[in-house]
Amino acid sequence: NECGELNAMTGTASRMTRLEPFALTKLSDTEYEAVVYADLMQDDDYYGRGICHWEMVMARVSLQAAKETDTGFLATIDTPDLQTGKTIDSYFWKGSYPEVADFPGYGAYGRPREKFNRNDDELFRIVLATQELKK
Repeated sequence: NECGELNAMTGTASRMTRLEPFALTKLSDTEYEAVVYADLMQDDDYYGRGICHWEMVMARVSLQAAKETDTGFLATIDTPDLQTGKTIDSYFWKGSYPEVADFPGYGAYGRPREKFNRNDDELFRIVLATQELKK
């Protein structure tokens, strides 16, 4: 079953994707909290061709120093890691903070420590840790 809106020129369905925002609550100068709902998107017959099924693939946070033109530091946790409570460390080069010259709004993607050929004092990390909310 193909989901997504049909492209009038090709007759094919586009892939259905959604980027759902979530709020971060500041707990301290170094810690934030958010609630992410894995079942936020509901299966439904959106285009009259049958039930479309949603699957969350990741949660991603983008943190910036202060201005919209500052670097966005993107840390991601994949759904299987999120569901099992795994902690993900994403490392970034300090030289891209708060901004990258000539690249306003640059997006820096976090990487595992071993992907950097730099000293620890040249890096910082964002840690994503999860826990299931009990009803």
